[in-house]
Amino acid sequence: MSESNTGEWLEVSVERLYRLLGASTSRRTLIEGYEIDVLARLSWGPVEVSLAIECKQYSGQRGVSQTDMEVFLTKLLIGQRMGRVDKGVFVTTTFFTKTALATAERCNIQCLTFSEFQDQLVYFKEYIDGALQSFDASNLARWYVPPKGSEVEDYELLSAESASQQIHQPLESYVDQVLFASPNKRLAVLGNFGAGKTCLCLSYRNTLLRRIKEDPSARLPIFINLRDFRSGIDIHELITSELQKLPGVRLNLGLCRELQRLGRFIFILDGLDEMATKVDRAVVSENLREIDRLSNEGDNLYLLTCRTHFFQERIAEEFLQDYEVIYLVEWGIAELELYLEKRFGQHAHAYLDRILRTPNLQELSRTPLLADMIAKSLSKIEGGEEPINSAQLYKAYTNEWVGQQSRRRGAVMSLTQRQRFVKALAAKLYTEDRAHLHFSELYEVAREFSGYGDATRLDYFDTDARTCTFITKDSNGNYGFRHRSFLEFFVAEALIDEIRSQIPLVFLRAALSPEVIYFLAGMGIDQGGIDTLMIWSRRFEAGTLSRNSLGVLRSINAEIPAEVAVHYQVGNEWSSLQRARASLDETDAFVSGNYARIYSVVSVALRRYPAMGIDPEDITQDVVLRLLLKRDIIESVTTNLDSYISRAVQAVLRDRLRVIQKRTPVELLSISRVIEPPDIAKNPVETMMEKELSEPLLKAISRLSPREQKILEIVTVERSAKEIGEELGIEPISVKVTLRRIISKLRLELEAGTL
Repeated sequence: MSESNTGEWLEVSVERLYRLLGASTSRRTLIEGYEIDVLARLSWGPVEVSLAIECKQYSGQRGVSQTDMEVFLTKLLIGQRMGRVDKGVFVTTTFFTKTALATAERCNIQCLTFSEFQDQLVYFKEYIDGALQSFDASNLARWYVPPKGSEVEDYELLSAESASQQIHQPLESYVDQVLFASPNKRLAVLGNFGAGKTCLCLSYRNTLLRRIKEDPSARLPIFINLRDFRSGIDIHELITSELQKLPGVRLNLGLCRELQRLGRFIFILDGLDEMATKVDRAVVSENLREIDRLSNEGDNLYLLTCRTHFFQERIAEEFLQDYEVIYLVEWGIAELELYLEKRFGQHAHAYLDRILRTPNLQELSRTPLLADMIAKSLSKIEGGEEPINSAQLYKAYTNEWVGQQSRRRGAVMSLTQRQRFVKALAAKLYTEDRAHLHFSELYEVAREFSGYGDATRLDYFDTDARTCTFITKDSNGNYGFRHRSFLEFFVAEALIDEIRSQIPLVFLRAALSPEVIYFLAGMGIDQGGIDTLMIWSRRFEAGTLSRNSLGVLRSINAEIPAEVAVHYQVGNEWSSLQRARASLDETDAFVSGNYARIYSVVSVALRRYPAMGIDPEDITQDVVLRLLLKRDIIESVTTNLDSYISRAVQAVLRDRLRVIQKRTPVELLSISRVIEPPDIAKNPVETMMEKELSEPLLKAISRLSPREQKILEIVTVERSAKEIGEELGIEPISVKVTLRRIISKLRLELEAGTL
């Protein structure tokens, strides 16, 4: 070894790496009296090559000089003359002078810093280029919307000030900060089904791959889909196996672990929840403990994703105590608009308009997966002859979703069984008037539904139910449908089954809400179903069954049996409505004379209140029907018809938003400010109509506490939660919680009087 070398660490490290590459090695080998630092012999099939490797462990500003290179060249030439060496390699810890590099190039000596040597241990270029090309050609690259991330699970309860500090966008920048600029080497990204965890992983991998193209010493991202592996795996064998599958990569377990110790990788582990087909504390701990072995291998960094509701309770400290945890924030209208613009270009506005006009679709479009399924469903249904309704859309993408989950690895339930389970769970929650079940209760539901007595089989079924349906979990371990409308849709599907089988269950136990009836009407009930509903509507002794059947019949414009009409006193009104529909003819002077005026009022209202998402033609026809029903009164009383039309429009919009779109009472009250014509005196007909429309709401408001009434009064004049809190001397979060309670109370009061 040359005198200029200050230690043997570099020799030992280089020799170890060559051995990991499969070489036979020796150190400080003498050839004709000259010492070779490391002599390595490599074989690739029939090809063998012997390398003489010079190691210079310099520091600071000292680099490999021309003299150093000439000394090594002498050793190399003697080794080649003796047939012991084929090629020379020079490795240093610092740098090479220009003259040394010129000599090396002329004599075919490979010059590497130790860092460059590490980078070239395995050939990853083919993998890097292929992954970048694959991403660039994918829909994800074209349609990706950068997500937000929250440091707290209940991010919707954050104040504006807290949100600015604890919600991060773009999330990838925060991921970089956690992994590369903080002491923590581990990050867990949690989110509900379809929230975009895999999309984030693939996009972040692409960012890191582009980074390594610019800087070969940067960490190499390795994406591993954990759903392909079961519990009990050896994490290092798993990673080695995955690396060996990459194009152009040749390495063994030892070299893989050495590269980890050298800090060459950042692992992106997607889908912890899909790694196990059975979930209990022991299995979760076992899997995480195995994954955490990565942190014991030198300088590994890794990102782990998992569904939030994989954990039965709020994330327990013993599970992720060593992780930085971030929660994916669901989309708002801005993210949805950006996604539609990227996907549909100039047609984006039409899709957004359709989503906003179809009840609940905007709320459901809060995750990339659901937005994608809704967009595909709209595309498929748009081509048909039938008009689109919510039931069709829900059916299209719930079928696709259930099908995907039934085909996933580890799925226990078949497609049919999964559909039955979701409907049964929805019916249970609905008839018991509950929004969710605690995880302990869900286990019992799985036991009852599956019929399994064996604990192991039941555990698998319970896991499948918890992680693979339309269920999400809150921070307290309560499971429910990810959106109320899913529950209502599946209840409606259960009701269709009851009509077909002629066995009423939910029909007997719970009053049907307008939303459930709305879904039922859109699903199509054949004549046999109508006959069944007529029979049930006559069973007055079973009050709930009879009233529910009547409500469904009315929703589909079916004829009401005479005795039912008399019993519920709906006959005259219903007959009048049918006559009004039949008389909706443009040749009618009353209709033709006022249709344009009504349409104009409706259009103005909808322009000033665009979030309604309702077809003005549809509202106009409803208002015309109301006018026709009260035509005799209108013509017999001296009245300002414009004022009457305005109040009729107000009534129809209130009713439509309350029944179909579940708008809050505050929003309902605001409609009057939007469309009420200025400076028009109320006449007797208007006063009567206003009283008829507002009495249920006023009665409901009168039952609120004084503080609740005060908050509602302030909200209706468009004050923020912060302003209300300052006026009443309470925190803004208390205002929001109270307002939610007010809305819930008013909604229950209004729905109770719907039929």
